[in-house]
Amino acid sequence: MQENQEFNSKSYAAVFVLGNSSDGRIWVESNNIDDLYEKQKSLKINNKYKETIFSLSKNSRLDKNKKIIATLKQVEDKRFILLSGSSIELAEAQHFKEQMKYNSIKELRAECFAKQIIRDGVLQQDLEFKSLSSAAEFVLARSSNGHVDWIKK
Repeated sequence: MQENQEFNSKSYAAVFVLGNSSDGRIWVESNNIDDLYEKQKSLKINNKYKETIFSLSKNSRLDKNKKIIATLKQVEDKRFILLSGSSIELAEAQHFKEQMKYNSIKELRAECFAKQIIRDGVLQQDLEFKSLSSAAEFVLARSSNGHVDWIKK
């Protein structure tokens, strides 16, 4: 383009340059055209998972009348946040105790109990996981297919 172009908003300018819908704030925050494209790409990835919420509801192993209810938010492709306030199964499944002796999820559970991050079966702070399955294993204290146990809201 050889001449100056005037736009009514930052968003219109970003749309003109990028060729698709865009948030005008990235226009102001970008240092150059490459930076603008990178910010747009990052924004698309983050927005893709912005409202992806999963819930899990299972009967407790200790008390069949009690439900284990947990909420998980996907924030990126392989990044899931187990939200504070989620209930955590206290009793580990037998195979979880015996066969998974050196399991990192089992170690994380033990650390969270020791540091009072889990109190009375309730998670006190958000925790990050790399998969639905690892988050479900943490909550349920057993092996899990997270794609089965978590339900997208």
